[in-house]
Amino acid sequence: MDCISKCGRILLVVLNIIFLIIGLVIFALGMVLKFGFEKIKPYLDDALNTVKGGISEIMKTSGNLGAPTLSANDLKEIDELVEIAESILKDVAIALIIVGSVMLVIVLLGCCGACYKIKIFLFLVSF
Repeated sequence: MDCISKCGRILLVVLNIIFLIIGLVIFALGMVLKFGFEKIKPYLDDALNTVKGGISEIMKTSGNLGAPTLSANDLKEIDELVEIAESILKDVAIALIIVGSVMLVIVLLGCCGACYKIKIFLFLVSF
């Protein structure tokens, strides 16, 4: 029975380490989106301009074939959608920070409970 409990604790610690890495990635992604978005924004704007330029070129060349063309109003709508997406992204960043933090606390409780045989921590993690 002692071997089974040791294997169970090792398995629990390994799983908690995997979830620790996942929690750290989620937390870091949330922090980057919340506080580092202004540094990422120029790259996203360049990518968006490239996509809009490509769409405009495709529409110009296909306009001769009777396909619909892209108007200035359509480009404004794309810019409005980008602004809406940016505001939603800030809310998503807060959610990612919260989810990552909760995961880190749960993982810490699980690791401490498994390593030091603290039953209350294991009980809390089981929910």
